[in-house]
Amino acid sequence: MSETQRELVVLLHGIALNKSTFWMMARRLKQAGYEVKNITYPSTKHNLSGLAQWLMDNHLTHDFIHQYDRIHFVGHSMGGLLIREVLSRYQTHIGEEKLGRVVMIGTPNRGSEYADLLLPYRLFNWF
Repeated sequence: MSETQRELVVLLHGIALNKSTFWMMARRLKQAGYEVKNITYPSTKHNLSGLAQWLMDNHLTHDFIHQYDRIHFVGHSMGGLLIREVLSRYQTHIGEEKLGRVVMIGTPNRGSEYADLLLPYRLFNWF
């Protein structure tokens, strides 16, 4: 990473978790010279489309994004799905030239068998 280039890593946790999930990774990334935006988002309050909009409105605003030369994303589980949604809906807002690496950790890109099994249960749907 160039010293003159500002690089940001956006960290997005999995469902029903918060930014503390990534505290160690955030620390290590900062030690490596990256700027880090470790975000707690309301994972159980909106669908992916609504979460993507919430993220853009509250954290990844135009002014915020344009402070950086390169933006990387790391997501765990649902955080990876959210990254995919953000990039599919807002890639032009972020700018292709700014997009760095995308890392998805345990992201159910082809759905989740566990979620499919639990779908008939009211408590799961409420959650």
